[in-house]
Amino acid sequence: MGLRLADGRYPNEGRVEVLPPGEDSWGTYCSNENPFLIGRVACRQLGFPALLSATASGEFGKATGPIWFQLMICGELQEMMTLDDCLMLGWVPYYEVCDHRFDVGLTCFTGNLRLVGGRRESEGRVELHVGGDEWMLLSSRGGANFMYSDSVCQYLGYQFSVGVTQEPAVNNNQKILCSFSACPIDDGSRGFFQCLDELSLHFCPDKNITLLGAVCATENDILPSDASVEYRLGHTSNGSQYMGIVEARYNGSTWATLCLQVVNEYRAGVVADQACRSIGYPWAYVSKLIPYSESPGYVSTGEELIMREIFLGSSLGKVRWVRGQNACQRHQYELLHVECETGMD
Repeated sequence: MGLRLADGRYPNEGRVEVLPPGEDSWGTYCSNENPFLIGRVACRQLGFPALLSATASGEFGKATGPIWFQLMICGELQEMMTLDDCLMLGWVPYYEVCDHRFDVGLTCFTGNLRLVGGRRESEGRVELHVGGDEWMLLSSRGGANFMYSDSVCQYLGYQFSVGVTQEPAVNNNQKILCSFSACPIDDGSRGFFQCLDELSLHFCPDKNITLLGAVCATENDILPSDASVEYRLGHTSNGSQYMGIVEARYNGSTWATLCLQVVNEYRAGVVADQACRSIGYPWAYVSKLIPYSESPGYVSTGEELIMREIFLGSSLGKVRWVRGQNACQRHQYELLHVECETGMD
């Protein structure tokens, strides 16, 4: 069955028109229900990665030709790639609650995504292409921000994100997505837009919100998988040699500030024990993660090593090491304060 979008501003939006087998006239599909599931399948059939919005209100103008269908039932399975996979009910003449006023229209994502306003190409606020010169933004999602930033960076060809940036939506006339889904964090089989395709999307009712940005890790930032990381106590407390903030280096490089972005705090405990052993103590008696801004008196040299726990797909739960410049303070990562067991009461 033929499928096209008509009378939209861009090739990826318009009124849904279909050409059933054996017919020579294009016609529409009218609906009295939310056409979200049908829209998902139609966008895939047309070669777009995901649905942005679907309406049944004649949004793109009333057609004058036939109405071929008044009901399409498409399941939620990802395998449905064309409307031919859906159950269809032909239009019944004189069916008064389904006419051209209820023609279904769609806007599909083009699949283009970019980072804007950053200090380099690999960072900035996240923008999704709507069509033409129109781009839309994503709102910050609190604790889920790292999952989204990792997903965005992977879509753009990077391995993962170094961190998340947030900025207020000031003097911004772009549409902003406030409610959007994501794939389960252990599912690495789908890309960023396929994850957006899970639930209906909703725009923010006002602009008094924070925008989501991502800082992607470049290949030059990422430490080799075979890098050997060492630890020591730097900025020791009160002149003590067994209390301080952990610093790190790899393969004999210069010592750098260590900051952590981890979910499983046992990882910090392992590092704390290793740091204590490196200076002759058996283990860490106390270890505590402290946000950079709450670490009194500590001044980073600017050179940093970041321990990042990854949240997506096959990398779920894995730790990767990244070089950074003032990233600990910028992203409010945590420093590791340690008190070693001395064996003295």
